[in-house]
Amino acid sequence: MKKLHWESLLLLCVLVFLPRNSYGQQQQQQLQQQQRSPLLVAVIDVQSVLQNHPAITDEIPILQQQFQKEVAKASQIEQNCQKNVEKLQTEYKIGSPEYENALRPIRDQLRNLEVELQEKQTGYLNQISKIRYKVFMDVQSAIQEVAVQSGILVVHLKLKMDRTNVSEEVATLQEADNNVVVWNHPKCDITEMVKNQLAQNVGTPKTKAGGPLENMAGNIRPSGPQQNLQTFGNNLNNGANNGRPAMASQPNANNRMQ
Repeated sequence: MKKLHWESLLLLCVLVFLPRNSYGQQQQQQLQQQQRSPLLVAVIDVQSVLQNHPAITDEIPILQQQFQKEVAKASQIEQNCQKNVEKLQTEYKIGSPEYENALRPIRDQLRNLEVELQEKQTGYLNQISKIRYKVFMDVQSAIQEVAVQSGILVVHLKLKMDRTNVSEEVATLQEADNNVVVWNHPKCDITEMVKNQLAQNVGTPKTKAGGPLENMAGNIRPSGPQQNLQTFGNNLNNGANNGRPAMASQPNANNRMQ
């Protein structure tokens, strides 16, 4: 009887604890499976990634500085031409043959200056375009590598506004206006993973990341010297109205820069 009693107790314990343990194992297996399951859809803040590309922080600013120096030289030459014209107006009668002969070299200098500056700007924009393409391909490659490694099928762009000089309300509304993704789980954000992959592929910037992304656009259009050149040329062209001699029409620098 005692033996039968102990056997019954043992069987009862098995019946009681076995289902509970099986259920606990099932939960653990499901959790492990979820952790191993691939992330099918992800989001990325591309602007943040771009700010960590060496070309954006190191190469483009150097090109900008070089071009701005050329613009500053052109501005100085334009100012000198303006002074020379004013001097001629005190030495000769406006519209006289002597005045026209003295003014002709200044006109030619301005035309040549504008053409030269346009050529340099074209070269500058061509260099920027090549860098932009390289940056695009590098970022695209980094995104693809992370996506393939993680089993991601779709990557959505998610803009995150810089809140340095913008209120939280304004930044949030701007993000809402520009983002397709309304909400995502934090684990869907692969921005940092792509940054790390990009650093492995192309290296890290020498200067501090996070500069203005206007660099990427490559549309730096110095308004000072070239606008002055155009205005000065227009003043010469409109000489009949303002007491200065007429000048052959100059090409519109700003229109060609668009």
